[in-house]
Amino acid sequence: MMLKSVWGEFRTPSKRNPDPHHRGATGIWHAALGAIPGLVLADYGGWPVFVTVPFLVTVYMYKELGDVFRGGSVSDSLEDAVFVAMGAIAAYFDALYGLITVNIAAIFVVSLQIQGNKKNG
Repeated sequence: MMLKSVWGEFRTPSKRNPDPHHRGATGIWHAALGAIPGLVLADYGGWPVFVTVPFLVTVYMYKELGDVFRGGSVSDSLEDAVFVAMGAIAAYFDALYGLITVNIAAIFVVSLQIQGNKKNG
């Protein structure tokens, strides 16, 4: 039952115009989706970063393509893919450095969202 719920959440595109908190949390989650397999491929598979990152982004874009067909936006899918790539790249660095990098990127995305909301609202 729990796996069915997780799978359903995984297959659901992000909602349109998310609030800044949701967007930042989603960015960090996507970075984790890149970092975890990135660590496995780097540490156990011996894959270099220039092979791992394009591989993970390509695999993840198939998932995002499905989101676009289910009503998701292309810009959201590209943003998610960038966070996956950042997580995969961060997997090759010290864990603390990678965590800081991903969080700074998420803060940047959230600040852009807040600025956009101020201009539109």
